[in-house]
Amino acid sequence: MRRQPFIGCAAVLAALTLCGCPFRFSENLAFTRDIKYGSGYVRGPSAGAYVLQDLFFDLLVPTDAGAGLLPAVLLVHGGGFTGGSRGSEDLLRYADALAREGYACFLMDYRVAGENPPAPAEYSGDALTRAAHAAFVDTKVALRHIRAKSALYGVDPNRIAVFGESAGAFAALAAGMTDAIDFLNDGPEFPVPPENNLLTNPLPQAVISFWGNADRILDEFDPTDPPLMVAHGWLDENPATPYFPGVTHIVEACLEHGIDLRLYTLPLSGHGAWNARVDGVGLAALSVDFLDEVL
Repeated sequence: MRRQPFIGCAAVLAALTLCGCPFRFSENLAFTRDIKYGSGYVRGPSAGAYVLQDLFFDLLVPTDAGAGLLPAVLLVHGGGFTGGSRGSEDLLRYADALAREGYACFLMDYRVAGENPPAPAEYSGDALTRAAHAAFVDTKVALRHIRAKSALYGVDPNRIAVFGESAGAFAALAAGMTDAIDFLNDGPEFPVPPENNLLTNPLPQAVISFWGNADRILDEFDPTDPPLMVAHGWLDENPATPYFPGVTHIVEACLEHGIDLRLYTLPLSGHGAWNARVDGVGLAALSVDFLDEVL
């Protein structure tokens, strides 16, 4: 059985209608905004020195789940590493579907290119590449936070998944399919802030990728990686996320290392195929089936 999490006081678990968010969640869900999960370096005003910036996520939980700890899903939005938001309506609708089935959903923001985050030499080629590295780091920071504070949120530290769509899928794959020490910080000259829970294991128990890409981290796949679900449209014309050969590379890596892969191909869909169905079943329902099985 799963139980409602405790986050300090009833005011923190405010109902959606009281929080000002225009999206209306289902009944028996509680929504908490602007929870700090860590810090990351960004370039200061007028291209000055790097400074630490707070990082936030929102939390959506069922209020009628009964006793027991909740499984958790960290959700990472898309936006090409230049924008996007944890308040995306598609992402909120997807979180609503998961939360109705008993999952605690953490919807995170991360540093983007306009904030000019730093990166180590191998990711310092341009602003987008640096921002991608920062997103990978921030996703692992969020996973560490959820596990370190699992008792506070009423979630099971051994049942945490990470989901991403588009650029967020890049980050989810990097966070889930690489070693715990990878993407630990922004580079050797940038120490990990104490609030980023350096000593906590960030690795999730499952990964879900919607129209993402793993080419940058394919050599990190290994037999210890968690189960992976991929949904991707054959007609994806985004140059960063082509079905061929991007998804083919993921399939080959999973086969090589014996990683449990659930691949849902979407023959008539392009990028951002939130409304796609597989044999009449929507992607949110397929995600719940996958998570119920592997978590």
